[in-house]
Amino acid sequence: MEAFSDRICIASGQKQQTRISAEDLVSCCGISCGMGCNGGWPHAAWTHIKNAGLSTGWLYNTTNWCKPYSFAPCDHHTTGRFEPCGAIKPTPKC
Repeated sequence: MEAFSDRICIASGQKQQTRISAEDLVSCCGISCGMGCNGGWPHAAWTHIKNAGLSTGWLYNTTNWCKPYSFAPCDHHTTGRFEPCGAIKPTPKC
């Protein structure tokens, strides 16, 4: 979704600083886009955006977007500044 958000910014001459919700894509695109939070296919994602659209959204705990990411950041397979991710969480409902 970062690439799509960047394309909006570039196409608008940097006037629109919109963030598109990654969570909206993984939870609403369904099996045609891939496996929810476990990965997917970029071409199918672009097709879904074109046909269905997506809401705005950004990072966990942001309040100025429609559908921000619902999971707190965590360190996945690494040691860093966040807590370990722990158990796998289900993909959020659309």
